[in-house]
Amino acid sequence: MTELSYWLIKVGICADEYLRSFYPVTSVIMNRENFSSRVELLIIDEAERLTAVALELLRDHHDRTHLAMILFGVPGSDQRFRHYPQPYSRFGFSRHYRTVCREELLFHLNRHWKSFGKPLDPDDFTDARAIAVIEAAASILVIRN
Repeated sequence: MTELSYWLIKVGICADEYLRSFYPVTSVIMNRENFSSRVELLIIDEAERLTAVALELLRDHHDRTHLAMILFGVPGSDQRFRHYPQPYSRFGFSRHYRTVCREELLFHLNRHWKSFGKPLDPDDFTDARAIAVIEAAASILVIRN
């Protein structure tokens, strides 16, 4: 939980700095809790490796903060979570996605990026990283918000 809090605050600070570049705020001093509230979605890769204790801590964190969570894992990992009724009761759905060819993925991501007014550039590091993460995802477990 300490590590989760650390990363939520760190990412929240980055989000705050990004927002301040567009909307300067000089009179507001934020505390640690405000920074972590900038994070609206937690994405966890290789969720099948989580222990029962880790799942319970994530469930507790979700119950207290209502932070939306997406857990990526190998196909069938949702079956493992059935043994943990508290976290499993929060899963919204489990979905196995067929493999998408790179061209099809880039087409859809390009349309999505354009909805934010940004072009998709596969040569840009952050765009390339996002594409790689999406390509690697085999199944998704979403915790209801």
